Amino acid sequence: MNRIWSLCVHCIGLYLFTSGFFLTRFEVTNHSSCEDHPFQFNELHLRKRNHAKDPSDLRNMSWLRNRTHHNTMSADCWMKARFKRVIFVIIDALRYDFVVPPVNALEKTYNLYHNRLPILLETLQKHPKHTRIHKFVADAPTMTMQRLKGLTTGSLPTFLDIKDNLHSSKIYEDNLLDQVIEASCRDRKRQIIFMGDNTWEGLYNTQFTRKYAFDSFNVKDLDTVDRGVVSNLFPELARYREWDLLIAHFLGVDHVGHTFGPNTTYMSDKLEEMNSVLTKLIEELPDRDTLLVVMGDHGMSAEGNHGGATDDETGAALFLYSKSPFLSDLMEDHLALNGCRDDCGDLKNVIKQMWTQENVPQVDIVPSLALLMGIAVPFGNLGSIIPSMFYFSQDDDKGDPTSAKLSKLETVNMAFLLNVRQVRRYLFTYKATSTLPLAVFEQLESLYFQIVDVEEQLAQHWGRAHDTTSAESAIKLHLRLFNRAEAYLHETLRSGRAMWTQFNLVEMTWGIILLLWNLLMLLVSLRSFSPGDSRFPLLGCILGACIPVVLKLDAIPFIPAHKTGQITSLCGLLGMCQSSWIWRSSRSNPREGLGQLNQFVVATLATILMHGMALLTNSYIIAEHQVMQFLVVTLGASLAIQSILKKIGSNAVYASVAVMFLARVATGISSPNVIQSQLSSWRSLLPMFIHAGTVMMLFWNAGFNYQTRGRSRLYFKIIPAMCCFQLIFVFLYWNHSPISSAFCRQWLPRFVFLIPIFHFLVTINRDDSSYIAWRYREQIIYIPATTTSSTALLVPAYMLILGPLSPLSVMLVLGQTSCFAYIIHCIDPFPGSKSKSSNVIACALCWCTMSYHSFFFTGHENSFSSLQNAAGFIGFDEFDFYWAGVLLAFNTFGNYMLQALLMAIVLRIRLGSSTTLMEKATIHTGLDIKSASATAIMYFSLNACVTTVFVAMQRRHLMVWSIFSPKFVFDAITSIVWYLLAISLCSWHRNNAR
Repeated sequence: MNRIWSLCVHCIGLYLFTSGFFLTRFEVTNHSSCEDHPFQFNELHLRKRNHAKDPSDLRNMSWLRNRTHHNTMSADCWMKARFKRVIFVIIDALRYDFVVPPVNALEKTYNLYHNRLPILLETLQKHPKHTRIHKFVADAPTMTMQRLKGLTTGSLPTFLDIKDNLHSSKIYEDNLLDQVIEASCRDRKRQIIFMGDNTWEGLYNTQFTRKYAFDSFNVKDLDTVDRGVVSNLFPELARYREWDLLIAHFLGVDHVGHTFGPNTTYMSDKLEEMNSVLTKLIEELPDRDTLLVVMGDHGMSAEGNHGGATDDETGAALFLYSKSPFLSDLMEDHLALNGCRDDCGDLKNVIKQMWTQENVPQVDIVPSLALLMGIAVPFGNLGSIIPSMFYFSQDDDKGDPTSAKLSKLETVNMAFLLNVRQVRRYLFTYKATSTLPLAVFEQLESLYFQIVDVEEQLAQHWGRAHDTTSAESAIKLHLRLFNRAEAYLHETLRSGRAMWTQFNLVEMTWGIILLLWNLLMLLVSLRSFSPGDSRFPLLGCILGACIPVVLKLDAIPFIPAHKTGQITSLCGLLGMCQSSWIWRSSRSNPREGLGQLNQFVVATLATILMHGMALLTNSYIIAEHQVMQFLVVTLGASLAIQSILKKIGSNAVYASVAVMFLARVATGISSPNVIQSQLSSWRSLLPMFIHAGTVMMLFWNAGFNYQTRGRSRLYFKIIPAMCCFQLIFVFLYWNHSPISSAFCRQWLPRFVFLIPIFHFLVTINRDDSSYIAWRYREQIIYIPATTTSSTALLVPAYMLILGPLSPLSVMLVLGQTSCFAYIIHCIDPFPGSKSKSSNVIACALCWCTMSYHSFFFTGHENSFSSLQNAAGFIGFDEFDFYWAGVLLAFNTFGNYMLQALLMAIVLRIRLGSSTTLMEKATIHTGLDIKSASATAIMYFSLNACVTTVFVAMQRRHLMVWSIFSPKFVFDAITSIVWYLLAISLCSWHRNNAR
């Protein structure tokens, strides 16, 4: 089967599946306005429900309408403003335990980031009536752009919004900033000042009166953005009468996490710096009409990254403070009701719930700030108000204590019901423009009309004298209204998180069919390399592309609805039909690919089957690094048993035991990470010396003492020298990092990366028939020179991109490879012989298993939070989108590039007693490389197919977005990477073998 066509079908299948699986939420661009009050919309639907009643009576049915008309001033919008201005301070990646250290006895382990930001807790303790601290719970994905979108619109990000994180686009949904500008048309011109992370520029470029934006992508720059914010923050604070919303976005904490990790002195220093800034800000807060909001947009993992859905990544901090005692009523009633035991249970519970509330979803900040500022709530908001912020009386004369409590509950419920009606209006609009599950909508409507029933009862109390009996009765109704409104908003948010995963099962099915069909063709044509079955099915592709253009297929239920889906699916379908016919017509024997099933082949297939089945459960995916270690050890044991049964020799048994031992050691040591900057003598320097010594011994001794073919002796001197220079540059970069000299900081890594690139460009079109000949006892070992030199020069670059603790892990990869190579040649010393060629496929599968295991012990996981973003800045001080992407890809998937080169070396090593034997063995080398490459493609395509099927089966699983979806994305990318590596390897060998 044509490898390029197979890659095309694989990509088409993945595209169709992702198109159906990762659907984005339809963005409603309607905007709220003060004139478009939520009552007008909801009363229309109320009339439909109460059509038997006189419409003139409906004006008095809503208690909320009477209450808002009674209290709203002309300068305000839906609700009377409590604060004239808001200072919106975002400390990027401010994790909750950076502010509130854990009190659990099991979590009292001291960390360098604890108690470094004490001003917030101290302010809460000194001024409890002025201060609130909450755990600010973010929705995944926890990327900055998605979080800023949620913090300003109140909407929920979808999984594929993560693609926009490095390319922020303007927000067209209704948002807080637009509402502030909208409110300026009613009374006076309102101004918004911004300073900090330039991500805001791409989102809200036209809304700012003044802006001071700084580049945000250089994660190694810890101070430029923060210093820029501080230099502009306090001058703007002195001009507080000129603005209504001030946004300050600090980035240093996030950059320290990405570069060095959270538990470092760099983090403690940065948090202490933030502590001094916030201390000064609290002291210089302008007046009692200003609300200070300090928050983290997301948290931070133990490695310093974010993007996933773990507690550390979603748990940010929220700090609210004002010089006015905006919590005094709530605190006083909470203390007063603590001793109450008679007939105040419900009221006591509600007050306690408001006072002790810890977790606040991030979207809840949007309606809370909007109503506190006296502006309209953004149209698409799904958040709920923070009720403790609204427990106050809007009446000047509070009257007796019972009437005072009633007045405060009226204010809370006024905010709640405005929030409820805004959310309901959004749901009706969304239902009219996109799909909304009927069952979800009916359930929410049922909850809403329970609220309306309580409102109707409250409307009867409005206008009566607030005697004690009437007030107590109204309080009970308000408590019921409070609970029902809160339940409605919470259920809406929960449903929103679920309903924006409406999967397109047609496209998902098409994707799975093409992926499985392609995998089946890979299996049956594994050993079919005749020219007939390598043709590209051009006719089927052209026919598949023309049919959707000529015919209208939208009405067919099993065809994707949009043209792109129709073209890609039919191209893949008809192309696979033609490809299958070509294969059937060729002289290929599918049984030849299976060969003879010996114990080794059976054990290898069993481990692959166990790994595939384990992907159905989220717990195995989380512990996949341990699963892969177990499977590698199992394969090592199988190799040892095979060596004993076949009486191959004790050395093969020792090598099998070494494979198991190295796998255990690799998993036992801490994984390397580019943000770890501490050099280790035994983990860094010793492996680097070993690599340099091995390369020098291999090339210099071979160049001087033994037979070499196709290369001058100068070549065998240059390669070790270049490798040594690379390792010296790597050591200097690590030892002096961060380096004061910009030239050294940038060009030392660049030299390390450019040397293997230069070598590749020089040798790509050169004859690769050169071998290094080593004499071992009575045999001569022939090692391919060009591939070996490419690998030797790639290793230092890979060490650099992984970080200072990586040399040992990389040497363990090379050690495992050497042991396994020895076992392969002991089992099958002449892979060209057809009688033993079945072992090539089994050995390649075993190799792929070890390659996948090394992905984990080189510091990676199948999660976005494990991406080592700081790798994109090695050799660069400024953010470059393309170079950063290349370096991050090399950091994440460079292990597979190294493994592909090692596989090419091992498969081309030949044993003989003469030059003639080597030339004879070389004739069959192409078959081995093609077999191994095809097997590698099949192995990782199988992983991608299994993950695709399982993620489709688990699409309603609780952990689908946090565990299964990232696993699918990583497996899909890995399979494409191996396709490209295998095709490149075969093409390189074919060109050089001419």
